[in-house]
Amino acid sequence: LHYPLRRQRQMCIRDSLLEDAAVVALAGQRVYWVTRPQASSLPAVVMQTISDPRPQHLKGVQELRETRVQIDAFALKYQEVRQLAEAIIGTLLPEQAGNGIVFSRAMVDGVRDLGEQTGTHYVYRASIDMRVWWQTEE
Repeated sequence: LHYPLRRQRQMCIRDSLLEDAAVVALAGQRVYWVTRPQASSLPAVVMQTISDPRPQHLKGVQELRETRVQIDAFALKYQEVRQLAEAIIGTLLPEQAGNGIVFSRAMVDGVRDLGEQTGTHYVYRASIDMRVWWQTEE
């Protein structure tokens, strides 16, 4: 139940980002779960699940679940990373459905400006913490 459902939820989130014109205009198809291929170019998006509890009630597992996802936008220019972060937030905030999953409105817990020097380039990073409420379609 949980692994296929988790994968299904992850693919829905990735698909939503890849269907958004603003995200694709900046990052192209470079939207990944957990790791970004070392040779891939920037801008890019990397996502990871931070917490995915399975709340229960007296009759079993609760249908509506909250999952916390960290979404990192990477770019070589600060303006690009901020634009990409706002496009990501704008895409994932609204209610949506797809691939058997219904998403309620997401919540943004925070956005952090980060970055690091990597050899000859400084890589800017906007790290977004989102709480995504979801359940399977009935």
